[in-house]
Amino acid sequence: MYITITSIFVCVLSVVAIVTNSIVLLVVWTHQRMRTYTNGYVASLATSDVMMAMALILQYVHILNSPPVINVIYSVVFLSSLTNLCAITLDRYFALTSPLHYRHSISQSFPLSLLSIWVIPVFFATLPFCWDANIKLTIHKVYLGIVESCIIVIFVIIFAAYIRVTISVRKTRINKTSNSKKRKCDLRRASTIEKLARLFVFHASVFLFSWGPIIFTTGAGMVGRLDLIPNALYHASPLSITLGLIANPVVYGLMKPDFQEVLQRLRKKKGSTSGKRLHLLTSSIGTRGTTNGQTFV
Repeated sequence: MYITITSIFVCVLSVVAIVTNSIVLLVVWTHQRMRTYTNGYVASLATSDVMMAMALILQYVHILNSPPVINVIYSVVFLSSLTNLCAITLDRYFALTSPLHYRHSISQSFPLSLLSIWVIPVFFATLPFCWDANIKLTIHKVYLGIVESCIIVIFVIIFAAYIRVTISVRKTRINKTSNSKKRKCDLRRASTIEKLARLFVFHASVFLFSWGPIIFTTGAGMVGRLDLIPNALYHASPLSITLGLIANPVVYGLMKPDFQEVLQRLRKKKGSTSGKRLHLLTSSIGTRGTTNGQTFV
């Protein structure tokens, strides 16, 4: 009965994740000013979240019952989310530390980096098929050890980059230049990048929390200590993943400045349209409702 309730919750949360991440993709696609290189990585991350939510629905409604296929999908989505986070962090890091070089090189490096974000996870996810994904083999344990080590390295890079960005921003604020206009421009740019850095570090923390149970169970299985895994963790892991999938677009909408601007504009436009419709409706009713000097409004 508990599994059934868990399945319902997972499916409902997955549908919410698909809708919210699709909104992120729609905003980036339909607004020209949102098609930046950073948002390209954000859209790539939203795509992996949609794929993950769809896989969860297929698994928990028992349409997809093949463990090897499920493992490959989960591995691809997990690793692509990780590589996306790393790409976003490095993108913001180089934008602050080497702005001139960044503007010149990003247009050339973006297509290759975006391709790598997906090719590398697919390669690593399908690699276990070379030894039939036999978890008892030493090579499989070595493989899991490499993956777990890569996760640690990527998160060290993300948090180290954030610390470096924070230090650079503080230096920019302390540094005094004779050109006050240039200083204001530098401060504005540094402040924006610092906000984005905080946003993506927060996002990385959410990712680590949501995938934490899977990382822990994989590590315990790798060292042969499945007895360390509590039963509740198996039920908590899909729920934590789906909550993480929902958190991503919510964070963008609430914290990323360009997404905030677009959403505010859309709200104002909707409010303006509703106001015009109401005005036309009341005018129409007032005209039709006037009889012998009396109105119904």
